[in-house]
Amino acid sequence: MALPLACLYGNLSAKKIMKFKADAATFDAQNALADIMVTSRFLPRKLEIEDAGLRGNGCMRSEFITDDRGLLGVLKCFDVQAVSFNEGSDVCQTRTDVRVNFLELLADLAHFHQSRPKEIENPANEALDEYDRICELLLQPTEPCRKG
Repeated sequence: MALPLACLYGNLSAKKIMKFKADAATFDAQNALADIMVTSRFLPRKLEIEDAGLRGNGCMRSEFITDDRGLLGVLKCFDVQAVSFNEGSDVCQTRTDVRVNFLELLADLAHFHQSRPKEIENPANEALDEYDRICELLLQPTEPCRKG
């Protein structure tokens, strides 16, 4: 969800990943999905590698190496904090806690949010600006998928 919003709000790296075309029939969804999946696959492994390094069994730091500048730009917006696993009788759930740099991910929107004079805000603080609303929506927890 974050990547399409990043495209809408000026993140050039996200636009390079999504590679939207004028003709929707030429859009390569598989390529875009592969890049998006790198984020969910790499971030937990990064933490595992660095944790092993702290225990003397590996590297202290890990970096994703690619010549895809869009992917590198998006990856730097996400910083993994923790990974946990919960195994049940017929399911294994992985939870990855990630800190998101919304100021960079939602570049144009964040620019307007930061440059907005504070005296324009609603004195009753009843309404949030668009940047705050989107960040709030993206941070809401989701229910895990259940079979059946």
